[in-house]
Amino acid sequence: MVKCVFSMPLRGLQGFLLFANLLNYHCHLLTISCIHKRAKQLTSHLKQKIKKLFIS
Repeated sequence: MVKCVFSMPLRGLQGFLLFANLLNYHCHLLTISCIHKRAKQLTSHLKQKIKKLFIS
């Protein structure tokens, strides 16, 4: 891959780096989205457990 990057023209290298940055950004967004979704599920689950404790 390194050999391929060094043999690219400058415009191709810039496009490749832009694509890599966008892909990295997208992966970070997916990770943050999954963490947020999981946190909401855990919060909901904990609320249900607390209700059961106080109702029982």
